[in-house]
Amino acid sequence: MKLKPLRNDVLIMLDERSPRGDGSVSYDLVPATVMAVADRRREWTGDVYPCSVHVGDRVLLRPFDGNAVVHNGKACRIVTEYDIIAIIKEE
Repeated sequence: MKLKPLRNDVLIMLDERSPRGDGSVSYDLVPATVMAVADRRREWTGDVYPCSVHVGDRVLLRPFDGNAVVHNGKACRIVTEYDIIAIIKEE
C-alpha cells in the first residue's frame, strides 16, 4: 500500500530518540523522517506553492502533533507542513 498525502500534509516516520544527555536533540521535540509529501501546499490567500520538505528529509516536530497511522507495518503520522518545526541538516 502506498499513501499519498493531500493538501499541506506530510507522512512521517518517527525516529528512535537519541540516548539522554548527548545534547543533539531537545526532548521537547521529536526527530522524524519524511516518507511522503503532498504535491503542493495552498496558503490561506489561495496561492499555491511547492512543499518545503522532501522525501528523505529528517525533521523535528512536537511529540503529539499529527494523526497516527500504520503504513507498511510501521508506526507513522500524518502531520501538516506547518507542524514541522525544522529540517535537520547534517554538516
